[in-house]
Amino acid sequence: MPPRRELDRATNPLQRPAGPSTTSGDPSSRDNARAATTKRSRGRIKVASLNIRGAGNISGRNPGEKWLRMHQLMKEKHIGVLAVQETHLTQENADILNELFESSLKIFVSPDPESPTSARGVATVVNKKIFDVDSGVTVKQIIPGRALSISLKWGANASIQIINVYAPNGPSENARFWAEVDTRMLENRGGRPDIMLGDFNMVEAQEDRAPARSDPSGTNASLATLRSNHNLIDGWRRTNPGKRCFTFAQQATGSQSRID
Repeated sequence: MPPRRELDRATNPLQRPAGPSTTSGDPSSRDNARAATTKRSRGRIKVASLNIRGAGNISGRNPGEKWLRMHQLMKEKHIGVLAVQETHLTQENADILNELFESSLKIFVSPDPESPTSARGVATVVNKKIFDVDSGVTVKQIIPGRALSISLKWGANASIQIINVYAPNGPSENARFWAEVDTRMLENRGGRPDIMLGDFNMVEAQEDRAPARSDPSGTNASLATLRSNHNLIDGWRRTNPGKRCFTFAQQATGSQSRID
């Protein structure tokens, strides 16, 4: 994987077409950030995504460099919700982080059930300066270590539901992943999301890779079915038709892609 690079980027997650949106980008530890600002009648919230390639060293009163940087990023950029992938984070370590960042952040974690400290894992980090996490919060593990749903109270009578995903790399596994997420969401384990974001490990259009190439049709069809069933759109692509913008660069080959 490439080292962290400071790049400007602007990409959106999948979202329900409920209103206009604007985008902004922030750097990540594997060069694959995605951020979106969604507008509703009661204001704006900024949602972002980072693949951190492991939690780093968390012990005692030390949250580690990565989590300190994420804390600072959310504060400086006024990010309401940060979806994090490849966390390698146990519930015990999440409890340590929640204690250390008690006044500002709340971390909801879904560890990998087989290798919680060395593989996969997702976490959704909520900015307590923006959201009340003491009431009206519903968290569901759609697929442990891969897909996590959170519903947050937004304003007096509204809520917003966000799904954080870390899809598998292999095309066949990737296609099965979207089908399983779709099925479980239809069974109401995840509910109907307003936003889905994270590390998709695939693209839907060949212009989202450089050099341009299409992903397997089965993978695209599986995600397309999910999007159709839950009325989700690629917000960035709708806002930027024909534009090319990449969130991940492969240093060894020089290839780039918008997989996030």
